[in-house]
Amino acid sequence: MNRPNIYKKSVEILHDAYIRDYIGYFSCACGAAGNLIRANMGYKYEGDEKSHWWRDKNNSQVKNSWINTYMFDGTEIIFDKSNYVGLAKVQIDSTGYSLEELATIDTVFDQSPDDYEEIEDSIFSGLNAVIDCLKTIHEVEEEVIARDKEKFKKHYQGLKKPHPSEIENPFDEFATKLFPGGSFQMKKELEEVEKTLEGRYDKHEVLKAYVHAVSIYNVSYDKSINNVVTSILYSYPNFSKEDVRKIYNYVVNRPFSKVVQELKGVSDAKKLIMIAIGAIVELRNNYRPVPEKGKFEVILFNSLVILNKYQQTHPKVGNSFYDEFFPLVVQQATEYGIKLPTEKLIEFIENRMAFNANELDEQRNRGYLATKLYSNFYENPLALIPEDCEDVFEVVKFYVGFLAMMTWIVKQMKEVTTPEET
Repeated sequence: MNRPNIYKKSVEILHDAYIRDYIGYFSCACGAAGNLIRANMGYKYEGDEKSHWWRDKNNSQVKNSWINTYMFDGTEIIFDKSNYVGLAKVQIDSTGYSLEELATIDTVFDQSPDDYEEIEDSIFSGLNAVIDCLKTIHEVEEEVIARDKEKFKKHYQGLKKPHPSEIENPFDEFATKLFPGGSFQMKKELEEVEKTLEGRYDKHEVLKAYVHAVSIYNVSYDKSINNVVTSILYSYPNFSKEDVRKIYNYVVNRPFSKVVQELKGVSDAKKLIMIAIGAIVELRNNYRPVPEKGKFEVILFNSLVILNKYQQTHPKVGNSFYDEFFPLVVQQATEYGIKLPTEKLIEFIENRMAFNANELDEQRNRGYLATKLYSNFYENPLALIPEDCEDVFEVVKFYVGFLAMMTWIVKQMKEVTTPEET
């Protein structure tokens, strides 16, 4: 193998970018070559649903100068070495590869077949092609390539959706109360709902929307059609409002509805995590929708508020409650696409909880502005060091919705938690 250190570092960078969801086909900043430059230059990756970019150590946005040095015309790579100067040269040389080598890596990834049904399939295929490219560049042994491909395969398998016949429900006890007739009841009701919707949606999506509707209806303080329909539409925007109303009407009149009306016997921990999640809809209704990764930030903050309030009303609560509640919080990272190794995820949650606790204390002070909280929810979710939002007017509008969400949480907790025995 030639240049083994560069090969090893490149594989580690690409694998880390894959886990952190930094890699894709959305822009040159998040392609295979782009990630190699980002990591070697020490740039910070940022992005939203519309675009992706880098920032340097001074927090200044960086130009992707390197992309002007070559292009792929569909049959071959055409170089423009007159642009291989200045920042472009520094960016490319930082990877340890020549201009020709990096251009090949970039092109191999971008030319991965695009006829896959899911984007994760295409990205995985592209990364496999890059590893094969690196094999040629570095003259890597076959067993090393097989080992490194396996790393990417494990993460890829974790991203794959289960077959529609599989039911994703981690709350077994909760599911038992919602569907006392077990899988037979769920299958029967799902068939009836699908018939009502006349087969307009994917079976797996109908299943998730229906379970969501049943859960919200039976846990929520507000069981009105407006509240439940709004919650479903927020989580499953592909459904029409008319069809969601049909789902709601079925839930209200389902055969087992009286049995599960109060969800007796379901642990407080499982009820409370649903409140932490459901409160996102309140923020959306009173301010504006939260981005996907921002939802996890909201859940972390809500969970801290819930834990504090629960401890006040249940001073004798033991470790068993925390042992049950915390894993449910951690599990939400998967639900919202947070792809971090378990140890790093736990570390992030602990640090963010400490930050959120400080924010709660600061809110008691006059003149408090939720500039960092707003940034965590909307601008820079999952930032290791929370940043301030400079748009104070927008932060004030957000805080009105935030307070409405806090009020809703307290109200819901009074309704669903079990009073502590004296």
